[in-house]
Amino acid sequence: MTPWAQSHDHSNSPAPSNSKNVLVLSTDTSRANLFKVTLIVALRDVELTSCDHVSEIAQQYEVDKNAAQAKLDRLSRKFADITNDEDDNSSHQPKHRRTRHESPPVDPDDEIDATNRTVTDEHFVYQAGHKFFLICAPWIRSGEDLFDTDIDEHYNAAERFENDKKKVQGQIHEILDLLQEKIEQDALRQRWLRRQFMNGLKPQRYNTATRIRHCCALILGASEIDLLQADIRKAKFHEDIGWVSETGQYSSVDVPILHKDWHGGYLLSSVFLNPKLMGARWALSSDDALQEVGSNTGIRYFNDFEEYLTILETGLQQRKKSILNIIKQWDEKIFQNSESSLVMGVKNDESCGLKRAMELLAADSEEEEDQMEDQDGNGNAGTSSKCIDFTFSLVLWFINLTPRGSTKMFDHSGNY
Repeated sequence: MTPWAQSHDHSNSPAPSNSKNVLVLSTDTSRANLFKVTLIVALRDVELTSCDHVSEIAQQYEVDKNAAQAKLDRLSRKFADITNDEDDNSSHQPKHRRTRHESPPVDPDDEIDATNRTVTDEHFVYQAGHKFFLICAPWIRSGEDLFDTDIDEHYNAAERFENDKKKVQGQIHEILDLLQEKIEQDALRQRWLRRQFMNGLKPQRYNTATRIRHCCALILGASEIDLLQADIRKAKFHEDIGWVSETGQYSSVDVPILHKDWHGGYLLSSVFLNPKLMGARWALSSDDALQEVGSNTGIRYFNDFEEYLTILETGLQQRKKSILNIIKQWDEKIFQNSESSLVMGVKNDESCGLKRAMELLAADSEEEEDQMEDQDGNGNAGTSSKCIDFTFSLVLWFINLTPRGSTKMFDHSGNY
């Protein structure tokens, strides 16, 4: 019988020695040595099996990881698509060539209430949605449900900001003013009209937001790199747009970018006079989309917008010098060739900033009566008749609309 030898064969081990590492099996091999040989063989089999098993596990892990990543990518794209389709036009789409927005085709479901409507009517309502965004507000309270609101024939514009119900009346009357040339009041409840109106408003809001982010670097004298990413905008500009460290929130009135000269707080003589207002708050925020409430900052853009209107329209109605001075200065810069208006036409959620601003406004003196009259005697509209003009310019500022050619009004320091 040929003797059989078992030895350790590890590359990192010392060279085998006949006296220590080699066992020669024979009929005289002891039971202890037989057990030792059996144990060595078993351990070697386990080692080889373990290595193979670990390799298989690693390979399977890599396959599972790649499959999970692919699934996550698909879900992320699907989520992005769903988000882009939200009512608020919340996500910015990839840059594309500008196309003209046409009125959507007629929905067969609307035939029941389309007895007298024409293609011209549809286009008129669609354009009215565009105009509402530009001269009234970037959003509509309660969405399309606003069109089901009963018209208050005794509505008083001077009381518009007293409560939410009157704010709704204010918007429905603004819509009526835009439509009254061709559309009867009863048509407001028809589905085609509200859809056409909203289809006109939403693309205008999205296009405006896109244009702002592309143009505001020039207006604000900021680097395009600074405006590219949300975290960079937050780090560099959060104080400029009203961040208050003590409260951990953004103020609606203690905002440096709102003021021509910033002295640490809201100031009647300086507020709303900063030339940089044309590209201000949202453009510098870390919010990627223009929404009623900023998804990253929590800034209540629509609510703040209405607070600013409250301050301004109250000042107009009471003919406060500070507010009239704002109108005069912006009219000189934006409406240089305008001689008339551009168009016809208890607060549960008010902020502490609004209360303080209104208190300061109440203490402001009134403009002298003769200063409200026409200045040239030629029938040109005086300051009071330009209320709508200023409301228009305020909306341009708040939603950061950059009118064509307006960048020429400012240098990089924000001066005229």
